[in-house]
Amino acid sequence: MGREADQQVAASIGLYPDTALQSYVQRAGAALASTSERPGLQWTFRVVDDAAVNAFALPGAGCSRI
Repeated sequence: MGREADQQVAASIGLYPDTALQSYVQRAGAALASTSERPGLQWTFRVVDDAAVNAFALPGAGCSRI
């Protein structure tokens, strides 16, 4: 369910086209996730290409978008 929603978000909103920023956000998110209650989950963090200030998580995919 989460993986499908992740693909839909990427297709409809799009990802911010800065690979250095995407890498930075993934590293920062992974560092936070490693200290969470569920460090064994596969977490993915991405920056969407949207001017609105927002953040959300998708269930089951271990995916967060900022």
